Amino acid sequence: MNDQVAKFDIFVSYSSADKTTALQIAETLRNNRLRVWIDQWYIKPGDDIVLTIERALSRSRRQLILLSHSAVASDWVTLERNTQQFRNPSNQGRFVIPVRLDDCEIPNSLGRLSVIDFRTPSDAATHQLIIASTPILHTVKEGDGLIVYMPGQYSYESGEFHDEIKELMKTLHESEYEYVIIDLNETDIYPSTAMAVLMRFARVVDQRGLRIVAARPSELVSNLWETLSLGKRIPLYATLNNAHKALRSQ
Repeated sequence: MNDQVAKFDIFVSYSSADKTTALQIAETLRNNRLRVWIDQWYIKPGDDIVLTIERALSRSRRQLILLSHSAVASDWVTLERNTQQFRNPSNQGRFVIPVRLDDCEIPNSLGRLSVIDFRTPSDAATHQLIIASTPILHTVKEGDGLIVYMPGQYSYESGEFHDEIKELMKTLHESEYEYVIIDLNETDIYPSTAMAVLMRFARVVDQRGLRIVAARPSELVSNLWETLSLGKRIPLYATLNNAHKALRSQ
């Protein structure tokens, strides 16, 4: 991921012959609260197509590349040019997600990557697609605010999680959001990690004056937070509903 703030969770690359399937996949991902870029939704008459695609790619966390006989044959040169594969040769950030739509051969440049088998669409294949497309740190824009959903504890050791936290802090400093709700996902977060994340958000409160509240802390995190007298900077609430109510009353 480059230094720009990600605007999209997933960029969908496909052959024109697979347009119907591509739009169905994009809609499924969007219905699962992912920010999806697909040309049919964003390229308007008169736009510079190449420039628009380059900008969208540079601001996307993942690229979904739909592989089919048509894509590999007639459209592969264009698809390969657009791919982020060359920007991250080892694919450590999982930027490129190949999806196989039929019995086509997998191009050599993608041969080392795990491929999602979508030749026979199923609930299991769709679930795999959603999981692969979802960032570790999930955010949802809500009116003038942002909801940040913390992941389960297994994700905290990954470098990608820390990169996403850093990116989010930059977003909050540069954006015009009026408030943030942090869902701490009480049962899965290590207390030390939750405290460290809250401290980073607290610095945003101090530096930008942004209204931030947190919901669903574990009992230990809640007690530690109050012991450190940090509740005035970021109040903690038992539920997301209570957090929303508190913001509305301010």
